[in-house]
Amino acid sequence: MFDNDLKLKNANKANDIIAVNDTSNNALAQAKEHFSDNDFQKTIDVCEKITSMETSSDSNSIILEAFYLWCLACLKLNRLDEVLDVCSKSRARFDSYIDLAYFELIAVCARGAIPDIPGFAQQYMNLWSKVEKGADPHKNRTFGLAGQVLLMWGQALEQLRSPDEALDIYKKYMLIHPEDTDIADRIASMETPENLKSSETG
Repeated sequence: MFDNDLKLKNANKANDIIAVNDTSNNALAQAKEHFSDNDFQKTIDVCEKITSMETSSDSNSIILEAFYLWCLACLKLNRLDEVLDVCSKSRARFDSYIDLAYFELIAVCARGAIPDIPGFAQQYMNLWSKVEKGADPHKNRTFGLAGQVLLMWGQALEQLRSPDEALDIYKKYMLIHPEDTDIADRIASMETPENLKSSETG
């Protein structure tokens, strides 16, 4: 009798999980459809509901994808403070991961907060170096954007008048994008005797 009751209870629990996942999967599909239709506010509304779900091994990937889509929609609407708020909410539930660092970096860049860019770029690259491509794909969708992050970092350092640091970052960028002749030329220009001497005396 007890075994039957336990089996029934477990079966009901499994059915409840399936029902919740089906509902959230449908909601996520709806959010993606709104995003494709450029209806970013509706995307945000649906994602906000999805991310209010309880965290579990069955729902985590859905919630993470909703946080990701929420950030993208906010960026489309230029709601930069909301991007940072969404990242904070996601971090509180799933700890730090590279996608959060990427969205935060994009938000501060869009704000024109040049002094903040190196710190966020460094945070991204620190996380990037710990991630194996393909491990937990719902937390490393931006893994392939390390080159873009390094480029923004180098450009920010140039604007902050730190040419030596910028040169070092550009060289790291070239390891990922050796085909970028513009940055290769920029490095060559920065390494001319005149510029090197100027940076040493500056």
